[in-house]
Amino acid sequence: MLIWKRYLLTKFWLSFIALLFLAFIFYTSVHHSLHAIKGNASFFISLSSLKLLLLYYLSQTVLKADFLFPQLIAIAATLTLFSMQSKREVLLLQASGLSLKSLITPLIASGGIVTLILYANFQWLYPICEKTSITKEHSDKEIPRKHEDKVPALYLKDQSVLLYSSIDQKSLTLNNIFWIKSPKMIYHVEKLIFSTPSLPIGFNVTEFSDIPTGELTLSGFFDMKEFPEIEFGSYENPFSKIFSAGGKNRLSEFYLAIPWSAFGIGLSTKVPQRILLLLSQFYYMLISPLACITAIVIPAYLCLRFSRTPKATLAYLIPLGVTNTFFVFLKAGVVLANSSVLPTFPVMMMPLCILSMVTYYSYSRLQ
Repeated sequence: MLIWKRYLLTKFWLSFIALLFLAFIFYTSVHHSLHAIKGNASFFISLSSLKLLLLYYLSQTVLKADFLFPQLIAIAATLTLFSMQSKREVLLLQASGLSLKSLITPLIASGGIVTLILYANFQWLYPICEKTSITKEHSDKEIPRKHEDKVPALYLKDQSVLLYSSIDQKSLTLNNIFWIKSPKMIYHVEKLIFSTPSLPIGFNVTEFSDIPTGELTLSGFFDMKEFPEIEFGSYENPFSKIFSAGGKNRLSEFYLAIPWSAFGIGLSTKVPQRILLLLSQFYYMLISPLACITAIVIPAYLCLRFSRTPKATLAYLIPLGVTNTFFVFLKAGVVLANSSVLPTFPVMMMPLCILSMVTYYSYSRLQ
């Protein structure tokens, strides 16, 4: 590797790692101090509690990496290039025949590496860290494990409502069921097994029905009862990939769960809500890491394009402003897509197209 490349990359990566460490320390200290002030934590903690806290804050950093890393890259690139321009090191490299585009090529490659790291994060680390974070937050609130999740609701083909407290994917079982068959009939089932999908079998079934006075009373109890009427809609089967992907939050799981042949890439708003959620989340995971490339190119344009270095305020604020604006529009696209206001694909691609144009313009102006 050439000496100038080694020098440039060393400065950039040391700046990036130092900023990441400082961001972690800052977030940890502020978050823990706020909880201590509110009485939810103590300033004096044991070694085991400290390990759990560090694991929690590391998980939080991983969960926010898609937004945090582009910001840190923009600052690290500005620090590196601003320093080199101020010391006339860039001028010396240009005098030796090196173009500005060649100068920032190693930094763009570094941005590409961080982009791949974010994709790997979405595939492997993100699901694990999300579980760790949720477990820690619930333990702080002293919420029992069995009451952690909200009660899920399913709409069957006959438009009746099925409520359940938990699901066992391996045994194809729903636990603690309330099936609101009609306003005049409700079933409570301890376990509902779908070993035969067309003929679910319930155990310890209690039947409530309406009486002429308008009250629901116990009308029957069965140790075992078949429910051929319970039939899930096309995209409401809790044992399908569509459901499990949303729980795993893994990039590949989202891709495999989306019925692309039925709904395409998301050009219509007439898509089931559950599919919209998967589409918008998949596109967010696919698009957001690309901001790392822009976070390299814009600081390079600002710090290297002109004979004089720009004011430090502009050198830092413009790249951060562009990156933050991109994420604001991307998050807004997720909300609009999930609400069926606009088609998923166009509304998610618009921020990427604008970002690509800004990046291309900045890169093309470098000589």
